[in-house]
Amino acid sequence: MRNKKGILVKNALGAIIAIMGLVILIFAGMNIYKSFYEEKRNAQKVIDSIMGKIDNLEEGESGTFLIQGIDDWSLKGWSKDEENRPDKCFFDSCLCICPNEGTCPENGLCRKIDQGKFLIPETFISLEWSIEVSSSLENKLHEIFIFKGNDLLIVFPE
Repeated sequence: MRNKKGILVKNALGAIIAIMGLVILIFAGMNIYKSFYEEKRNAQKVIDSIMGKIDNLEEGESGTFLIQGIDDWSLKGWSKDEENRPDKCFFDSCLCICPNEGTCPENGLCRKIDQGKFLIPETFISLEWSIEVSSSLENKLHEIFIFKGNDLLIVFPE
């Protein structure tokens, strides 16, 4: 007759290792998802903050404001007369925050701007802007100047 106690120990040990592996995989997946979700939520806060500052300005007023940057995200703006603006803007001027340079139409968070003309200078707080008026936002505070006119919105570094 054979001793079957050794088989049970091997199977139990294999099951415990498999369960530990699954727990580690689930934990890693949750952390990756949480990281992406937090990044998108922070971007939402940044664009909402900028839009709140713009909305609080009266026509003809200007102000200097601090905004929090986000690694690998860009701030872009389009006037309503620009042909290369994202479909999310429809027929309006808009301000978008995007995870990568070329992904604004698909993955960007955009807000419509009532002013017809939207101007942003080519340089923004020592970070390069593309032709589409974009700035990479790093995890630091940026001071921006915003002027809200009758049919004009200007945003530039202070």
